[in-house]
Amino acid sequence: MRTRTFGLALITATLLYTGCASKQEQAPQTYNWQQELEGAPSWVTDPESSNGLSAVASAKITGAGIHFAEVESTSLAKDKMARQIETKISNMTKNFTQTTGSEQAKVDKVVTDVSRQLSKQVLYNTKVQKRWISKSGTMWVLVSADAEQVKGSIKSSFNDANAKHQQTLAKETLVELEDQITKNF
Repeated sequence: MRTRTFGLALITATLLYTGCASKQEQAPQTYNWQQELEGAPSWVTDPESSNGLSAVASAKITGAGIHFAEVESTSLAKDKMARQIETKISNMTKNFTQTTGSEQAKVDKVVTDVSRQLSKQVLYNTKVQKRWISKSGTMWVLVSADAEQVKGSIKSSFNDANAKHQQTLAKETLVELEDQITKNF
């Protein structure tokens, strides 16, 4: 009897200790753009360029350092610039609904949306024009390219054999996508 009482007391004490010692779960924090952009220069929220093509992008400064954040944000901005010139988009959405059972029927619904965007551009003389670091430690960069040089590179690529090959590949991808849609519906 004493052993049983001691065992119950030990279990109760352990439960109390682990209950008090465990960390209180924190609610997930939502991202607040207003806080993130507090004090931001106008080019962060309105990235227009008078001299040509421009884009703004950001990257969180991590343990990899400020240089890594600048490389990442600059790369993302250049990607945005290329997509402003030309983007090939393939998209497929599948929707499936199924009912099983009779009186207490269960409905299963699956929706799949797949999208692929491709862009291939040569951007000459792109430059980081401005940098800004937010209070949360995110680096924002404004990257731009001269409009005349961008226009010249676009015109020259229309007659390029490699560009025509890329157009053929894009058409083949669209045919493949349409075949998949036909097979699945």
